[in-house]
Amino acid sequence: MKPSTVFITKNMEDLEDFSKFCMDQNIKLFGKSFIEFSPTSNRLRTPCDVYFFSSKKGFDYFIQNQVIERNKKIACLGKETKNHIESFGYCVDFYSVSAGNPVKVSIEFKEWLNDRRVAFILSQISLKSISKEIPSTQKEELILYHTQIQNHKIEEKFEMYVFTSPSNVRGFLLSNELPASAKIIAWGKSTEKTLQATTNNKIITLKESTFDELKKVILFDFYLDI
Repeated sequence: MKPSTVFITKNMEDLEDFSKFCMDQNIKLFGKSFIEFSPTSNRLRTPCDVYFFSSKKGFDYFIQNQVIERNKKIACLGKETKNHIESFGYCVDFYSVSAGNPVKVSIEFKEWLNDRRVAFILSQISLKSISKEIPSTQKEELILYHTQIQNHKIEEKFEMYVFTSPSNVRGFLLSNELPASAKIIAWGKSTEKTLQATTNNKIITLKESTFDELKKVILFDFYLDI
């Protein structure tokens, strides 16, 4: 059945639309991120044809100090990052609706990229799920921001826990445990893999890794208890 309480590893100020959805559904929502970010001073060493952003944060740090030239293509991981980039007036040339499945995205992206050169904008703890499939002669991996795992104790227990990244899983487990009865949402395959190594709870993995998909899972998958 539909959960009455939900915990998600994002801060409440980043959850305006999802918070309204939960309120409309009489679901108590609590959000807390277990990661913080800081920029680096790194810059691209060689020209590229395509910029690949694996997250909103990477894009934000990039445009603070660097320019996306008009003749460059923009690629990103998933619809949420695509919408964020386009809200700044840019056009995204490649994204995948299968953001939760990095293997599938890497195949799609490699085919789309062809022989163009790409710059991947990354954190220092990136799993490089997409970039590792591209030959070294065709790419540059720019570490543009650092991700630090934070330790927070969450006193309250919830019926559903939504984990948005492997780092958030690790941060949560530093001082918290998952109730045996809780249902777990993984924001894609990488997060699912981290969770599977730490819990026997039922896990539902998002394929598209979007809030629209999360809402459907809450309303239908858990309602049907499948």
